Amino acid sequence: MKAARRYRYLLIVLGIVMVVAIMVWREFKVPSKVTAGVGGVAEMQSALGQLIAIGTPTAEAQRVLEREGFSVTSYTNEPFLDREHLNFLFATRMDGSGFVKRKWMIAVIVRNGKTEDILIKEGLVGP
Repeated sequence: MKAARRYRYLLIVLGIVMVVAIMVWREFKVPSKVTAGVGGVAEMQSALGQLIAIGTPTAEAQRVLEREGFSVTSYTNEPFLDREHLNFLFATRMDGSGFVKRKWMIAVIVRNGKTEDILIKEGLVGP
């Protein structure tokens, strides 16, 4: 009877340890190789410029953004930042851990099916 109780407690403890380990792994996993851990808009602009050159086809730009961990949606004739009537891929991603995270909002401006410009905005999101 004592052995069965110890075994049950051991299973409970191992289950808790596994859940905590999964939560920690999900929180701290690196979202990408190139854009992970960038420090600001200029650094993100440089990193994305290496991956998505001006003239890159829209479909390829979308694949790159998704591979980097961004959620991507296409918009037509919409505003972004201070510009109006744009066709663009809108990419978002949350980085960081803890209560405050960095939110990336990226517009890959598209004209005639090719990348024309990349606009970036970042913000902090927390409780």
